[in-house]
Amino acid sequence: EWLLGMAFLAEACSLSSDSDTAEGLYAALVSWEALTAVDQSEGCRGSVAYHLGLLASLLDRRDDAVRHFECALIANERLGFRPWLARTKEAYGRLLRVIGGDERTEGATPA
Repeated sequence: EWLLGMAFLAEACSLSSDSDTAEGLYAALVSWEALTAVDQSEGCRGSVAYHLGLLASLLDRRDDAVRHFECALIANERLGFRPWLARTKEAYGRLLRVIGGDERTEGATPA
């Protein structure tokens, strides 16, 4: 149940933009990346890598976030967790828009 609870906390941190709490959660979860957050009574929260991607995005660790989301895409697809695959694609897409936006404005001169 610990891993499932941590997944819920990671989502709450992401939604509330709580970067202070995200730092500690990220450190606690990073070694669990290859696992899936599942509990028989509460259900499934998908790949832990998805939750790490959310936290890394919040902490502006873009390279880590990309790696975590790519890992989550593979895991959630392989396990047939279609709702979590969709959530991962959506969160990864948001990150890629931010990264792409920064690249488009990098080096631009103000008008």
